[in-house]
Amino acid sequence: MERADFDNKYQTARDYLRIILKYKITLFLTVLTFMGAVFIGLELKTPVYEAKVKMLILAAKRLEASYYRELVDYRNTELALTQSEIVTSDPVIERVVSALELYKRPLSYEKKFSSALKGFLIDVNNKSSEKKIAGLSAEEKENFLFRRAVEGLKKKVKIELIRDTDLFNITVKDFDAAQAAIIANSISRSYCVFDLEQQLAEISLKYGQKHPIIKQLQKNIETMLLTLEGQKLSNIEAIGSASIKIIEQATPPLEGPTASKAFICMASVIVSILLGIMLSFAFEYFDESFKSPQEIEKFLNLKVLGSIAKKKGNARLSPANLKDPDFYSLSYQKISSEIYSLMKNRDLKPLLISGASKGEGASTVIANLGLCMAERLNLKTLIVDTNFRSPSMKETFKIENKYGLNDALKGKVSFEEAVCKVNPNLDVLPVFEAESNLLIFLNHLNFSAFLKRAAEEYDMVLIDCANMNDFNDTDWLSYSGGAMLVVISEGIARRQALKRVLAGLKEKKINFIGALFNKRTFVIPNFIYKRI
Repeated sequence: MERADFDNKYQTARDYLRIILKYKITLFLTVLTFMGAVFIGLELKTPVYEAKVKMLILAAKRLEASYYRELVDYRNTELALTQSEIVTSDPVIERVVSALELYKRPLSYEKKFSSALKGFLIDVNNKSSEKKIAGLSAEEKENFLFRRAVEGLKKKVKIELIRDTDLFNITVKDFDAAQAAIIANSISRSYCVFDLEQQLAEISLKYGQKHPIIKQLQKNIETMLLTLEGQKLSNIEAIGSASIKIIEQATPPLEGPTASKAFICMASVIVSILLGIMLSFAFEYFDESFKSPQEIEKFLNLKVLGSIAKKKGNARLSPANLKDPDFYSLSYQKISSEIYSLMKNRDLKPLLISGASKGEGASTVIANLGLCMAERLNLKTLIVDTNFRSPSMKETFKIENKYGLNDALKGKVSFEEAVCKVNPNLDVLPVFEAESNLLIFLNHLNFSAFLKRAAEEYDMVLIDCANMNDFNDTDWLSYSGGAMLVVISEGIARRQALKRVLAGLKEKKINFIGALFNKRTFVIPNFIYKRI
């Protein structure tokens, strides 16, 4: 199919809706899969809270202590990055873990805040750790849990530099809002203690251990160590005496940072529906089969004489169907009348009907057309089964004759003797045994003569032939003087393949009266179809 044809094909809301409803299972499975993945993702994600402490690096001191003046006031990004790395260093984090006894938290601490599914996975994941701990001594166990708590806390701490300032945020995540604030405050104070310890080391080297400033620094360190439990202090106490200042203490966050589950689910439904629609149009675009009569007419330049709906179960018509016709049988009656009018006006006989490819249902179509012509149009009709590879008329009409077309071609009986009467207006020339060598059939002059006699005796002669895509049985028709009707089912024949086959047949001057669109699906409900 050419790109221009595709671009011009879907021009109405009805066409777009048809694609969506045609792939409704794809749409449903996409939504189901996407929503299932989102639901599992939400279940596996334990809600976390974030608490922040705002810090000032190398704040200018107002006190007249000499050691403050000794410190060089570097205010640049490199220093800020260096200090931010210190926050997550072992000396700072280990002091917090020890002060808050985070190493005493149970391995399944997260389970208290998680979903049942995540809790199950936590238990499974912790089994290996529990086995490892069970084989350790008390001291080794404590060291293992301590290091585990240190490394775990480092992963929960994030440093965010505030651009064009000497400020940065220490952000701590925890499953408990109050604990997040306590840990954030404790880390900020441990960081201040580390800064004071650095100053103490520098001053000690310069002035010695007995200098008064040393005692002042030691006292400041002892005071700050008492605040590592993380509870909120007064602003003056929090600022402290270090060159690193706590500008804003952490408070328990009121809400988690992530969006609510309801919002995520609602957004996921919308996204999954859009994704399903996109997939539907993608499948439609890459599907090379015919989906509508309009496509056949545009791409093959063949007139579509009618459409036959796809029917569940037995697609074979019966006299009862014709007496009390439904939508399915009415379609056949309308198409039968159209075919007869065309053939009569053009004085064409016989009519060869062939499927575009395997599975088009051409044999069923021929049987139903023949029955309609005989029963409803009162036309004397002959059906000739020339589909030697897969004959079906014998079974379709329950024929029990001893002879068929095979025997007539081999000279055992005449063609007229092989014809079987189904009802007063309908005769069938069946094939009883499958054949693979059709040379005798394709070049049999007596068979051509029989068709000419049948054309004079019958109002309609319908010939069932093997599909065009796999076999070239239709070649002989170029010498018969008849016409041809192509049966194309929705979603089966490929456009380019069928176009090449038809081009070869048209070169042989075969008279195509048109095509019949079979197994058509009407996916749009009738009450909607009438309103768009």
